[in-house]
Amino acid sequence: MIRAWYARADGGVAYPGVVGSNQYVRRGAGRLPAGPAGGSSMVGQLAGRPARGWRCGQLYGTDCQVMVGPPDWEHGRHPDQLGKEHAAGRLSGPPAVLERLSRTRNFNLRRLLVQNRSCPGPVLVRWSRGESWLLRSLVAKHPACPPEALDRLSKDRYRQVRQRVAGNPSCPPEVLGRLCGDSDPVVLRNLAGNLSCPDDVLRRLSASKDYFVLEGVVRNVSCPLEILGQLSSIPELARPVAAHPACPAVVLDRLSRYGSSGVRESVAAHPACPAVVLDRLSRDGNGLVRMAVAANPVCPPEVLGRLLKDTKVVVARIAADNPNTSRAARAMYQLAQDRPPGLAAR
Repeated sequence: MIRAWYARADGGVAYPGVVGSNQYVRRGAGRLPAGPAGGSSMVGQLAGRPARGWRCGQLYGTDCQVMVGPPDWEHGRHPDQLGKEHAAGRLSGPPAVLERLSRTRNFNLRRLLVQNRSCPGPVLVRWSRGESWLLRSLVAKHPACPPEALDRLSKDRYRQVRQRVAGNPSCPPEVLGRLCGDSDPVVLRNLAGNLSCPDDVLRRLSASKDYFVLEGVVRNVSCPLEILGQLSSIPELARPVAAHPACPAVVLDRLSRYGSSGVRESVAAHPACPAVVLDRLSRDGNGLVRMAVAANPVCPPEVLGRLLKDTKVVVARIAADNPNTSRAARAMYQLAQDRPPGLAAR
């Protein structure tokens, strides 16, 4: 027999129901028995599909999720356990249901429950004191982890737990400041990339000698502008600095004269690049740099008019597709290409 296990959002966790008698779940009625919360049975249609292994789906016309699979024992686990695991990982109903599931001693069920975005805060706080470092690390990266749990986990003796705390955007600023003095390099790298990292912590991290920590600081959208200016002098960080959305115009102007064409290309593609810099880069000897200038949405019309006559055909075509290109310049380009205006790039 084929069994279906239903996880209902208004009460019970998983209920068994017979769906079919061969290896395919036929289109037909699947009946949901009344659960502990009471209520009448619910009927839905299940589309025919192979039942090799457990498959999850939505029960049509209801608020229930269904997992269909072979009967009896599968993968060494009883169907009751599989139904609960399905509910733990997907259920988004009342916290009381998830709270009841959290009382289990089964580690796999706990692991699925702690990764559920609807996992209640008290459950996360309780498991932050657990014996399993793996479970504590999953608690540490939960987006809704309470501050008190994150504060406790930031002092955990396992570095894997502290690494997850350092990368959690919900972590309080004072906890992030404490982790700035951690001895583990991965903790510092995750901290540098945390979008909620305070400015004073980023300034302290900018003095690090670890390249990956410095790169995380530069790529962080919250990085202070003076830090970008300081780190732009490091050759390996020049391109990430040029690609930063808040890079100052003074820094972009300096990097536009950089020897590496990759850095100049990043400057040419920056949406806040000054017009003077774009005009200079439009005469660059590297074709990729000129292509980035031609595709820049803030490129001035006069610069685009010059790029329409570029020796590289691809640069001219990109400049013709730029919405800032004047109609007159685009029409001249179309005539030069001997193409009817109706077929020209918009």
